[in-house]
Amino acid sequence: MEETRKLNYFSPKGGISPYYSPREILHHVKLGYQKHCLIPQFSYVTAHTEPYPKNTSASRGIDAIYIRPISNMQGGHEIMNLATGKLITRAHVTLIPITPTVINIVESMAKADKMTGLKLEILEGRAL
Repeated sequence: MEETRKLNYFSPKGGISPYYSPREILHHVKLGYQKHCLIPQFSYVTAHTEPYPKNTSASRGIDAIYIRPISNMQGGHEIMNLATGKLITRAHVTLIPITPTVINIVESMAKADKMTGLKLEILEGRAL
């Protein structure tokens, strides 16, 4: 779904406008690299949390897999919490190099969901 949405980030050859993307034309919002493109999808990130009260020993970060930026005015990020496997949102994330441990966690989550692979096919000149 996210990759399909990103097709509208760029103006197509022979499209309505050579300067403005379909996204800019419809939403009247310019694309920002820092907000929309900085973190690649499925990257390993630490999502920052702010516990209340702040003077506790509670963790201030969540290990997660980056899903996508949130499409609202405030911004933010949709991520998958590696501890729970649930989709959550956070205002700030930091990109971290992936480790073999994280790869093993994601692969074990996929096996638990009975995922055996991802199959892509070409249908009428388009990848599905």
